[in-house]
Amino acid sequence: PLFRSKSNNSSFDQLPVALSPGFSSESCPPSFPNLLLVDARSRVIHEIYTSELSYVRGLETIFEVFMQSLSSLLESTEVDGIFANLTSILSFNQELLHSLYIRLATWSERSCIGDLFLNRITRFRIYTVYCNNYDNAEALIAQKTKKKKDFESALNSCHADPRCHVGLTLSSYLLTPVQRIPRYLLLLKELAEKTPSRHLDHGPLREALEKMNELADYVNSQIREEQSRKALGQLGSKVAGLKSLSEKKGRTLVKEGQVFFMSIKKLYQCILFNDLIVFAVKGDGKHSEVELALELNSLWFEDLSDLDPATTQEDAIEIYTPDRPYTIYCRSRNEK
Repeated sequence: PLFRSKSNNSSFDQLPVALSPGFSSESCPPSFPNLLLVDARSRVIHEIYTSELSYVRGLETIFEVFMQSLSSLLESTEVDGIFANLTSILSFNQELLHSLYIRLATWSERSCIGDLFLNRITRFRIYTVYCNNYDNAEALIAQKTKKKKDFESALNSCHADPRCHVGLTLSSYLLTPVQRIPRYLLLLKELAEKTPSRHLDHGPLREALEKMNELADYVNSQIREEQSRKALGQLGSKVAGLKSLSEKKGRTLVKEGQVFFMSIKKLYQCILFNDLIVFAVKGDGKHSEVELALELNSLWFEDLSDLDPATTQEDAIEIYTPDRPYTIYCRSRNEK
């Protein structure tokens, strides 16, 4: 292993912990006051524990109050659409909380927690599924609340449950897992800064922080790909000829908007991919048709601010290709 703690419970966290079915955050003490009196490093560790305890209690509230109450009013696909893999995340974080509790219960100046995160880095990837689904969950909650009075009534009853914090809605609770990986990054970064280089925890903490950064980048890239896929699905139904262009492996949507192309009188739909720019002309009704697609690796651009006589606005861009130049006019400087 990369690291072995000198504490008596080090082997506890080398393997998955089998928690009892009745485990909850209520089994853990609210704090370890003695840690606050030791040093700056111990105070950050105490914050990691209390933060995890509060987070797990929120997950338990989602499961016990909202999920159990609303599931009977939803189709199974709708339960997945709102809560995604929340139960897996709850189980995983209950285990992490339990591990933190065991470690802090026998804490000493030589104790470590970097391994608790480092040994679980791969398993943190379950957050990707949840984060990818969050926008869908928000939309589905809004839809069900608007169209189903029994769902709206049940949801209001959940919000009034004494186990819920006043003012927090289901959407607020569902957002917390999305925010959790960035929170771990901040806490681990602060802890690494407070850990002396000679401490046994220094190496594992630095590695855990590096891996957590990689994990955050991975989750964010998966979210962007999922958002791109959804946006392309919507665009593909409205722009003739786009579907075949968008199916290339590795091609992702960057931005979509409207521009004037070669003339300030003719409006086009401009679709920018990571390797391609597409111009679609408006047809009959609400649909457009691809007129021109240019590979980005064969183009270069020039900002025509104050250079183009056709417009007095700072909105023009010249696109140069091996064959000919094209001029596009954005509808605002921000769009450009």
